[in-house]
Amino acid sequence: MASIDQLQKADAKPGTEDVSLDRIMQQGHELGAAAQDALKTFRPVVEQALKDKPLTTLLAASAIGFILAALVKRS
Repeated sequence: MASIDQLQKADAKPGTEDVSLDRIMQQGHELGAAAQDALKTFRPVVEQALKDKPLTTLLAASAIGFILAALVKRS
C-alpha cells in the first residue's frame, strides 16, 4: 500500500499539495464510513447466530482466531 508521502509525490505539481492531501483525507473518511456501515450490518447477524447456533458460532470464532494467530506468527 502506498504511503501518504508517496501519493503526495506522485501528485506533486505546483499548488496541488493541498488538493492531494484533501483527496487522501476524503478517501480515508469514505473508507471509515464504509467500515462503520459494514459493522452495523454484521453485528446483528453475529448476534442472531449466537442465539440460534452458539456452538457453531464458537467454532467459527475459534477458527478465525487460529487463522489470524497463524498469520501473525508468520510475519
